[in-house]
Amino acid sequence: SLMLAVLSRALPQPLLTRLFALGARRISVCVSNVRGPPMRLHVAGGAVATLAGFLPPPPGVSLGVGVGTFEGDVLLSVATDTAQLPAADELLLPLLAEVEAYAALPA
Repeated sequence: SLMLAVLSRALPQPLLTRLFALGARRISVCVSNVRGPPMRLHVAGGAVATLAGFLPPPPGVSLGVGVGTFEGDVLLSVATDTAQLPAADELLLPLLAEVEAYAALPA
């Protein structure tokens, strides 16, 4: 939110760190949805084939999920803090199977 952005510039870093830690105490998953650019991108004269986002979980949060779009594709990234979620594969493998089953559905 705009207010959070304003506060993040105005408050001292040690205070911000404590506030975010307090706020993250009750959070176990962080999800972000990022829409890709509306036009084709080029780097050094070549078209960009794909983009991938990454959402590392903030301190104290077990799971970070990033969802993005680029040229009609939906891109998914999942990152875990294995200290807090040691059996991450037990969560992620079924999630991957669901995403693949959804992708296989007729358009």
